[in-house]
Amino acid sequence: MQLRLRPRPKSSVGETSEIRSALTRFLLVGFASLVLVAIPTVLLFQNIAKDRALKAGVENWRTLSIHLLAPQTTAGVISNDKEALAQIDSVVRPRILDGSIARIKIWDMTGRVLYSDKSALIGRVYPLPEAATLLHSNETSVAEVSSLNSTENEFERGQLPRKLVEVYTLARASTGQQLIYEAYFPTSVYNQQEHELLAQMAPVGLAALIVLSLAQLPSALDLARRVQRSRRSRERLLVHAVAAADHERRQLAQELHDDVIQDLAGVGYALSSLGDHLDAANGPAVERIGKIVRRDVELLRAMVTELYPRGPDPASLAGSLADLGSPLRHAGVHVEINVDKQLTVDETTATLIYRVARESVHNAQKHAEPQNVELRLAREDGCLVLTVVDDGRGFDPSAEPAAGHFGLRLIRDTVAEAGGTLRVESGTGRGTRVALTLPLGPQT
Repeated sequence: MQLRLRPRPKSSVGETSEIRSALTRFLLVGFASLVLVAIPTVLLFQNIAKDRALKAGVENWRTLSIHLLAPQTTAGVISNDKEALAQIDSVVRPRILDGSIARIKIWDMTGRVLYSDKSALIGRVYPLPEAATLLHSNETSVAEVSSLNSTENEFERGQLPRKLVEVYTLARASTGQQLIYEAYFPTSVYNQQEHELLAQMAPVGLAALIVLSLAQLPSALDLARRVQRSRRSRERLLVHAVAAADHERRQLAQELHDDVIQDLAGVGYALSSLGDHLDAANGPAVERIGKIVRRDVELLRAMVTELYPRGPDPASLAGSLADLGSPLRHAGVHVEINVDKQLTVDETTATLIYRVARESVHNAQKHAEPQNVELRLAREDGCLVLTVVDDGRGFDPSAEPAAGHFGLRLIRDTVAEAGGTLRVESGTGRGTRVALTLPLGPQT
Protein backbone atom coordinates (compact mmCIF):
# COMPACT_ATOMS: atom_id res chain seq x y z
CA MET A 1 0.00 0.00 0.00
CA GLN A 2 1.49 3.32 -1.01
CA LEU A 3 1.21 6.21 1.40
CA ARG A 4 2.08 9.67 0.14
CA LEU A 5 2.30 12.33 2.80
CA ARG A 6 2.47 15.93 1.72
CA PRO A 7 3.65 18.83 3.89
CA ARG A 8 0.95 21.13 5.13
CA PRO A 9 0.77 24.28 3.02
CA LYS A 10 2.49 27.17 4.68
CA SER A 11 0.04 29.74 5.90
CA SER A 12 1.25 32.88 7.56
CA VAL A 13 -2.28 33.48 8.86
CA GLY A 14 -2.46 30.00 10.39
CA GLU A 15 1.01 30.30 11.91
CA THR A 16 0.19 33.71 13.34
CA SER A 17 -3.02 32.29 14.80
CA GLU A 18 -1.15 29.40 16.42
CA ILE A 19 1.46 31.74 17.91
CA ARG A 20 -1.28 34.07 19.13
CA SER A 21 -3.09 31.12 20.70
CA ALA A 22 0.12 29.97 22.43
CA LEU A 23 0.79 33.48 23.73
CA THR A 24 -2.79 33.78 24.95
CA ARG A 25 -2.41 30.54 26.90
CA PHE A 26 0.91 31.78 28.28
CA LEU A 27 -0.63 35.08 29.39
CA LEU A 28 -3.60 33.34 31.01
CA VAL A 29 -1.34 30.94 32.88
CA GLY A 30 0.95 33.84 33.78
CA PHE A 31 -1.99 35.88 35.07
CA ALA A 32 -3.26 32.95 37.15
CA SER A 33 0.25 32.40 38.53
CA LEU A 34 0.56 36.11 39.24
CA VAL A 35 -2.67 36.04 41.23
CA LEU A 36 -1.58 32.94 43.14
CA VAL A 37 1.76 34.56 43.99
CA ALA A 38 0.34 38.02 44.60
CA ILE A 39 -2.14 36.93 47.27
CA PRO A 40 0.44 35.45 49.69
CA THR A 41 2.82 38.29 48.77
CA VAL A 42 0.28 40.91 49.79
CA LEU A 43 -0.47 38.99 52.99
CA LEU A 44 3.26 38.85 53.72
CA PHE A 45 3.57 42.58 53.07
CA GLN A 46 0.61 43.15 55.36
CA ASN A 47 2.27 41.24 58.20
CA ILE A 48 5.51 43.10 57.59
CA ALA A 49 3.68 46.43 57.58
CA LYS A 50 1.85 45.51 60.76
CA ASP A 51 5.09 44.52 62.47
CA ARG A 52 6.87 47.68 61.31
CA ALA A 53 3.97 49.88 62.43
CA LEU A 54 4.02 48.25 65.85
CA LYS A 55 7.77 48.65 66.15
CA ALA A 56 7.51 52.28 65.09
CA GLY A 57 4.87 52.86 67.77
CA VAL A 58 7.00 51.17 70.41
CA GLU A 59 10.02 53.25 69.45
CA ASN A 60 8.00 56.48 69.56
CA TRP A 61 6.66 55.68 73.02
CA ARG A 62 10.13 54.72 74.23
CA THR A 63 11.50 58.06 73.02
CA LEU A 64 8.61 59.94 74.62
CA SER A 65 9.03 58.07 77.91
CA ILE A 66 12.79 58.50 78.20
CA HIS A 67 13.11 62.08 76.98
CA LEU A 68 9.84 63.66 78.15
CA LEU A 69 8.08 61.73 80.90
CA ALA A 70 11.04 60.31 82.81
CA PRO A 71 12.58 63.76 83.47
CA GLN A 72 9.18 64.95 84.74
CA THR A 73 8.87 61.98 87.10
CA THR A 74 10.26 63.65 90.21
CA ALA A 75 10.31 62.64 93.82
CA GLY A 76 7.04 64.56 94.21
CA VAL A 77 5.33 62.36 91.64
CA ILE A 78 6.60 59.26 93.40
CA SER A 79 5.36 60.59 96.78
CA ASN A 80 1.95 61.53 95.28
CA ASP A 81 2.48 65.29 95.50
CA LYS A 82 -0.43 67.08 93.77
CA GLU A 83 1.65 69.87 92.27
CA ALA A 84 4.15 67.39 90.86
CA LEU A 85 1.31 65.27 89.50
CA ALA A 86 -0.30 68.35 87.93
CA GLN A 87 3.02 69.20 86.27
CA ILE A 88 3.35 65.80 84.59
CA ASP A 89 -0.35 65.86 83.81
CA SER A 90 0.13 69.06 81.81
CA VAL A 91 2.64 67.21 79.65
CA VAL A 92 0.41 64.17 79.13
CA ARG A 93 -3.02 65.79 78.69
CA PRO A 94 -2.54 67.20 75.14
CA ARG A 95 -1.73 63.73 73.81
CA ILE A 96 -4.80 62.29 75.49
CA LEU A 97 -7.01 65.00 74.05
CA ASP A 98 -5.77 64.66 70.45
CA GLY A 99 -6.53 60.91 70.54
CA SER A 100 -3.01 59.74 69.78
CA ILE A 101 -2.85 58.07 73.23
CA ALA A 102 -5.84 56.60 75.08
CA ARG A 103 -4.27 56.19 78.54
CA ILE A 104 -0.94 56.56 80.31
CA LYS A 105 0.28 54.86 83.49
CA ILE A 106 3.53 55.03 85.40
CA TRP A 107 4.30 52.02 87.62
CA ASP A 108 6.93 51.31 90.18
CA MET A 109 8.41 47.83 90.29
CA THR A 110 6.04 46.74 93.09
CA GLY A 111 2.91 47.23 90.98
CA ARG A 112 1.82 50.59 92.43
CA VAL A 113 0.46 53.15 89.97
CA LEU A 114 2.43 56.36 90.55
CA TYR A 115 0.64 58.35 87.87
CA SER A 116 -2.23 57.97 85.38
CA ASP A 117 -4.31 60.40 83.41
CA LYS A 118 -7.18 58.59 85.17
CA SER A 119 -6.64 60.01 88.67
CA ALA A 120 -8.63 57.23 90.35
CA LEU A 121 -5.85 54.81 89.45
CA ILE A 122 -3.10 56.75 91.24
CA GLY A 123 -1.91 54.97 94.35
CA ARG A 124 -3.61 51.65 93.54
CA VAL A 125 -1.59 48.48 93.57
CA TYR A 126 -2.10 45.68 91.01
CA PRO A 127 -0.11 42.69 89.92
CA LEU A 128 2.28 43.87 87.25
CA PRO A 129 0.98 43.08 83.75
CA GLU A 130 2.58 39.98 82.31
CA ALA A 131 4.15 41.96 79.48
CA ALA A 132 5.73 44.35 81.96
CA THR A 133 7.43 41.47 83.75
CA LEU A 134 9.32 40.73 80.51
CA LEU A 135 11.16 44.03 80.64
CA HIS A 136 14.87 43.84 81.38
CA SER A 137 18.08 45.60 80.47
CA ASN A 138 18.20 44.11 76.97
CA GLU A 139 14.49 44.42 76.27
CA THR A 140 13.45 47.82 77.51
CA SER A 141 10.18 48.01 75.52
CA VAL A 142 7.46 45.46 74.76
CA ALA A 143 3.99 45.72 73.23
CA GLU A 144 0.86 43.59 73.16
CA VAL A 145 -2.73 43.88 71.99
CA SER A 146 -4.93 44.10 75.07
CA SER A 147 -8.62 43.21 75.41
CA LEU A 148 -8.79 45.02 78.82
CA ASN A 149 -9.49 41.85 80.80
CA SER A 150 -6.84 42.36 83.51
CA THR A 151 -7.71 43.68 86.97
CA GLU A 152 -5.67 46.80 86.34
CA ASN A 153 -8.11 47.64 83.50
CA GLU A 154 -11.14 48.08 85.79
CA PHE A 155 -11.41 51.78 84.89
CA GLU A 156 -10.77 51.20 81.16
CA ARG A 157 -13.51 48.66 80.52
CA GLY A 158 -16.57 50.35 79.07
CA GLN A 159 -14.76 53.68 78.68
CA LEU A 160 -12.11 52.83 76.08
CA PRO A 161 -12.29 50.75 72.91
CA ARG A 162 -12.15 47.00 73.47
CA LYS A 163 -8.96 46.56 71.44
CA LEU A 164 -5.95 48.64 72.41
CA VAL A 165 -2.22 48.31 71.95
CA GLU A 166 -0.38 48.44 75.26
CA VAL A 167 3.28 49.49 75.16
CA TYR A 168 5.58 49.16 78.19
CA THR A 169 8.92 50.92 78.48
CA LEU A 170 11.53 50.58 81.22
CA ALA A 171 13.14 53.96 82.05
CA ARG A 172 14.77 55.77 84.99
CA ALA A 173 12.99 58.70 86.60
CA SER A 174 14.78 61.93 87.51
CA THR A 175 15.40 60.35 90.94
CA GLY A 176 17.29 57.48 89.35
CA GLN A 177 14.54 55.00 90.25
CA GLN A 178 13.67 52.50 87.54
CA LEU A 179 9.99 52.72 86.59
CA ILE A 180 7.62 51.23 84.00
CA TYR A 181 5.92 53.67 81.61
CA GLU A 182 2.77 52.29 80.00
CA ALA A 183 0.68 53.79 77.19
CA TYR A 184 -2.55 52.58 75.60
CA PHE A 185 -2.72 53.34 71.88
CA PRO A 186 -5.89 53.00 69.77
CA THR A 187 -5.51 50.25 67.17
CA SER A 188 -6.70 52.75 64.54
CA VAL A 189 -3.38 54.58 64.90
CA TYR A 190 -1.46 51.41 64.08
CA ASN A 191 -3.91 50.41 61.35
CA GLN A 192 -3.36 53.72 59.64
CA GLN A 193 0.40 53.32 59.79
CA GLU A 194 0.05 49.75 58.60
CA HIS A 195 -2.04 50.81 55.59
CA GLU A 196 0.40 53.57 54.71
CA LEU A 197 3.34 51.16 54.81
CA LEU A 198 1.39 48.55 52.85
CA ALA A 199 0.51 51.16 50.22
CA GLN A 200 4.22 51.88 49.85
CA MET A 201 5.44 48.29 49.69
CA ALA A 202 2.70 46.38 47.85
CA PRO A 203 2.85 48.32 44.55
CA VAL A 204 6.60 47.82 44.38
CA GLY A 205 6.31 44.06 44.94
CA LEU A 206 3.39 43.62 42.54
CA ALA A 207 5.11 45.74 39.90
CA ALA A 208 8.18 43.52 40.22
CA LEU A 209 6.03 40.41 39.68
CA ILE A 210 4.35 41.93 36.64
CA VAL A 211 7.69 43.00 35.15
CA LEU A 212 9.04 39.50 35.76
CA SER A 213 6.05 37.97 33.97
CA LEU A 214 6.36 40.37 31.03
CA ALA A 215 10.10 39.73 30.85
CA GLN A 216 9.30 36.08 30.12
CA LEU A 217 7.01 37.00 27.22
CA PRO A 218 9.78 37.29 24.57
CA SER A 219 11.14 33.91 25.67
CA ALA A 220 7.66 32.40 25.40
CA LEU A 221 7.22 33.88 21.93
CA ASP A 222 10.61 32.53 20.85
CA LEU A 223 9.77 29.10 22.32
CA ALA A 224 6.42 29.02 20.47
CA ARG A 225 8.20 29.80 17.21
CA ARG A 226 10.85 27.15 17.85
CA VAL A 227 8.19 24.53 18.59
CA GLN A 228 6.40 25.50 15.40
CA ARG A 229 9.61 25.23 13.36
CA SER A 230 10.40 21.89 15.01
CA ARG A 231 6.95 20.58 14.13
CA ARG A 232 7.29 21.67 10.51
CA SER A 233 10.74 20.05 10.37
CA ARG A 234 9.31 16.84 11.81
CA GLU A 235 6.55 16.86 9.20
CA ARG A 236 9.09 17.33 6.42
CA LEU A 237 11.20 14.45 7.77
CA LEU A 238 8.11 12.23 7.92
CA VAL A 239 7.24 13.13 4.33
CA HIS A 240 10.79 12.37 3.14
CA ALA A 241 10.97 9.11 5.11
CA VAL A 242 7.66 7.82 3.81
CA ALA A 243 8.48 9.03 0.30
CA ALA A 244 11.79 7.13 0.44
CA ALA A 245 10.05 3.98 1.64
CA ASP A 246 7.38 4.42 -1.03
CA HIS A 247 10.08 4.78 -3.68
CA GLU A 248 11.79 1.60 -2.52
CA ARG A 249 8.51 -0.33 -2.57
CA ARG A 250 7.68 0.99 -6.04
CA GLN A 251 11.16 0.13 -7.34
CA LEU A 252 11.03 -3.37 -5.86
CA ALA A 253 7.56 -3.95 -7.31
CA GLN A 254 8.71 -2.73 -10.71
CA GLU A 255 11.79 -4.99 -10.70
CA LEU A 256 9.69 -8.00 -9.73
CA HIS A 257 7.15 -7.24 -12.43
CA ASP A 258 9.55 -6.34 -15.22
CA ASP A 259 12.24 -8.93 -14.57
CA VAL A 260 11.40 -11.85 -12.31
CA ILE A 261 7.73 -12.24 -13.23
CA GLN A 262 8.38 -11.78 -16.94
CA ASP A 263 11.20 -14.31 -16.89
CA LEU A 264 9.16 -16.86 -14.97
CA ALA A 265 6.18 -16.29 -17.25
CA GLY A 266 8.46 -16.96 -20.24
CA VAL A 267 9.71 -20.13 -18.57
CA GLY A 268 6.13 -21.23 -18.01
CA TYR A 269 5.20 -20.72 -21.66
CA ALA A 270 8.37 -22.49 -22.76
CA LEU A 271 7.61 -25.47 -20.56
CA SER A 272 4.07 -25.63 -21.94
CA SER A 273 5.43 -25.67 -25.48
CA LEU A 274 8.13 -28.18 -24.57
CA GLY A 275 5.62 -30.58 -23.14
CA ASP A 276 4.06 -31.17 -26.57
CA HIS A 277 7.35 -32.54 -27.89
CA LEU A 278 8.22 -34.92 -25.02
CA ASP A 279 7.41 -38.55 -24.69
CA ALA A 280 4.86 -39.97 -22.28
CA ALA A 281 7.47 -40.57 -19.60
CA ASN A 282 8.76 -36.96 -19.34
CA GLY A 283 5.74 -34.99 -20.47
CA PRO A 284 3.75 -35.17 -17.17
CA ALA A 285 6.76 -34.12 -15.11
CA VAL A 286 7.35 -31.08 -17.31
CA GLU A 287 3.63 -30.25 -17.11
CA ARG A 288 3.81 -30.35 -13.29
CA ILE A 289 6.85 -28.05 -13.34
CA GLY A 290 4.98 -25.66 -15.64
CA LYS A 291 2.02 -25.55 -13.28
CA ILE A 292 4.33 -24.77 -10.35
CA VAL A 293 5.97 -21.95 -12.31
CA ARG A 294 2.60 -20.50 -13.37
CA ARG A 295 1.34 -20.70 -9.79
CA ASP A 296 4.44 -18.91 -8.53
CA VAL A 297 3.95 -16.21 -11.17
CA GLU A 298 0.42 -15.62 -9.88
CA LEU A 299 1.71 -15.49 -6.31
CA LEU A 300 4.38 -12.97 -7.30
CA ARG A 301 1.79 -10.84 -9.08
CA ALA A 302 -0.36 -10.88 -5.96
CA MET A 303 2.68 -9.91 -3.90
CA VAL A 304 3.37 -6.99 -6.24
CA THR A 305 -0.22 -5.86 -5.79
CA GLU A 306 0.19 -6.18 -2.03
CA LEU A 307 3.50 -4.36 -2.17
CA TYR A 308 2.37 -1.41 -4.27
CA PRO A 309 -1.40 -1.23 -4.85
CA ARG A 310 -3.24 1.87 -5.98
CA GLY A 311 -4.42 4.16 -3.19
CA PRO A 312 -8.09 5.10 -2.77
CA ASP A 313 -9.63 8.25 -4.20
CA PRO A 314 -10.49 10.50 -1.20
CA ALA A 315 -13.78 11.40 -2.91
CA SER A 316 -14.82 7.74 -3.09
CA LEU A 317 -13.39 6.48 0.21
CA ALA A 318 -16.75 5.04 1.30
CA GLY A 319 -16.96 2.94 -1.89
CA SER A 320 -13.36 1.78 -1.55
CA LEU A 321 -13.99 0.63 2.02
CA ALA A 322 -17.22 -1.10 0.98
CA ASP A 323 -15.33 -3.03 -1.71
CA LEU A 324 -13.02 -4.50 0.95
CA GLY A 325 -15.86 -6.71 2.17
CA SER A 326 -16.47 -8.43 -1.18
CA PRO A 327 -13.99 -11.32 -0.72
CA LEU A 328 -15.42 -12.06 2.73
CA ARG A 329 -18.99 -12.05 1.41
CA HIS A 330 -18.02 -14.51 -1.32
CA ALA A 331 -16.66 -16.75 1.46
CA GLY A 332 -20.04 -16.65 3.27
CA VAL A 333 -19.07 -14.14 5.98
CA HIS A 334 -21.65 -11.56 7.05
CA VAL A 335 -20.03 -8.17 6.48
CA GLU A 336 -21.46 -4.88 7.70
CA ILE A 337 -19.96 -1.60 6.44
CA ASN A 338 -21.00 1.69 8.07
CA VAL A 339 -19.25 4.78 6.72
CA ASP A 340 -20.25 8.38 7.35
CA LYS A 341 -20.54 9.57 3.75
CA GLN A 342 -20.51 13.21 4.86
CA LEU A 343 -16.85 12.97 5.83
CA THR A 344 -14.36 14.60 3.51
CA VAL A 345 -10.69 13.77 3.98
CA ASP A 346 -7.46 14.59 2.21
CA GLU A 347 -5.43 12.05 0.28
CA THR A 348 -3.04 11.32 3.15
CA THR A 349 -5.83 10.60 5.61
CA ALA A 350 -7.83 8.56 3.10
CA THR A 351 -4.81 6.42 2.25
CA LEU A 352 -3.98 5.77 5.90
CA ILE A 353 -7.59 4.84 6.72
CA TYR A 354 -7.81 2.54 3.72
CA ARG A 355 -4.50 0.91 4.53
CA VAL A 356 -5.52 0.07 8.12
CA ALA A 357 -8.97 -1.14 7.01
CA ARG A 358 -7.53 -3.28 4.25
CA GLU A 359 -4.91 -4.86 6.50
CA SER A 360 -7.53 -5.59 9.19
CA VAL A 361 -10.00 -7.15 6.75
CA HIS A 362 -7.20 -9.13 5.09
CA ASN A 363 -6.06 -10.52 8.45
CA ALA A 364 -9.62 -11.48 9.35
CA GLN A 365 -10.11 -13.27 6.03
CA LYS A 366 -6.76 -15.06 6.07
CA HIS A 367 -6.40 -16.04 9.73
CA ALA A 368 -9.49 -15.49 11.86
CA GLU A 369 -12.21 -17.59 10.10
CA PRO A 370 -14.93 -15.18 11.31
CA GLN A 371 -18.67 -15.43 10.90
CA ASN A 372 -19.22 -11.68 11.17
CA VAL A 373 -17.09 -8.64 10.35
CA GLU A 374 -18.07 -5.04 11.00
CA LEU A 375 -16.26 -1.99 9.60
CA ARG A 376 -17.25 1.45 10.82
CA LEU A 377 -15.86 4.93 10.04
CA ALA A 378 -17.35 7.95 11.84
CA ARG A 379 -16.59 11.23 13.54
CA GLU A 380 -16.29 10.91 17.35
CA ASP A 381 -15.23 13.60 19.84
CA GLY A 382 -13.37 15.68 17.29
CA CYS A 383 -11.59 12.69 15.73
CA LEU A 384 -11.98 10.26 12.85
CA VAL A 385 -12.45 6.75 14.25
CA LEU A 386 -12.17 3.60 12.16
CA THR A 387 -13.07 0.30 13.84
CA VAL A 388 -12.85 -3.18 12.32
CA VAL A 389 -14.31 -5.93 14.49
CA ASP A 390 -14.49 -9.65 13.77
CA ASP A 391 -15.71 -12.61 15.83
CA GLY A 392 -13.00 -14.95 14.64
CA ARG A 393 -10.38 -16.98 16.45
CA GLY A 394 -8.42 -14.00 17.74
CA PHE A 395 -4.80 -14.09 18.85
CA ASP A 396 -2.51 -12.95 21.65
CA PRO A 397 -1.34 -9.38 20.84
CA SER A 398 1.56 -9.68 23.29
CA ALA A 399 3.00 -12.71 21.51
CA GLU A 400 5.54 -12.54 18.71
CA PRO A 401 3.80 -11.54 15.45
CA ALA A 402 2.47 -14.52 13.59
CA ALA A 403 2.38 -14.69 9.83
CA GLY A 404 -0.12 -12.16 8.54
CA HIS A 405 -0.24 -10.12 11.74
CA PHE A 406 2.87 -8.01 11.11
CA GLY A 407 1.27 -5.49 8.75
CA LEU A 408 -0.62 -3.51 11.36
CA ARG A 409 2.47 -3.27 13.52
CA LEU A 410 4.34 -1.73 10.59
CA ILE A 411 1.53 0.79 10.08
CA ARG A 412 1.44 1.78 13.76
CA ASP A 413 4.51 4.05 13.56
CA THR A 414 3.10 5.90 10.56
CA VAL A 415 -0.18 6.39 12.41
CA ALA A 416 1.69 7.79 15.40
CA GLU A 417 3.65 10.19 13.18
CA ALA A 418 0.33 11.41 11.75
CA GLY A 419 -0.81 12.25 15.29
CA GLY A 420 -3.17 9.27 15.67
CA THR A 421 -3.36 6.03 17.61
CA LEU A 422 -3.83 2.43 16.51
CA ARG A 423 -5.09 -0.09 19.05
CA VAL A 424 -5.42 -3.83 18.47
CA GLU A 425 -7.50 -5.69 21.04
CA SER A 426 -7.78 -9.44 20.78
CA GLY A 427 -7.58 -12.70 22.64
CA THR A 428 -7.69 -16.37 21.76
CA GLY A 429 -11.30 -17.26 21.01
CA ARG A 430 -12.52 -13.67 21.56
CA GLY A 431 -12.21 -12.15 18.11
CA THR A 432 -10.25 -9.02 17.21
CA ARG A 433 -10.99 -5.32 17.35
CA VAL A 434 -8.79 -2.81 15.49
CA ALA A 435 -9.40 0.88 16.28
CA LEU A 436 -7.72 3.74 14.38
CA THR A 437 -8.13 7.27 15.77
CA LEU A 438 -6.96 10.30 13.78
CA PRO A 439 -7.36 13.97 14.71
CA LEU A 440 -9.68 15.88 12.42
CA GLY A 441 -7.68 18.04 10.05
CA PRO A 442 -8.73 21.44 8.71
CA GLN A 443 -10.25 19.83 5.58
CA THR A 444 -12.21 17.16 7.45
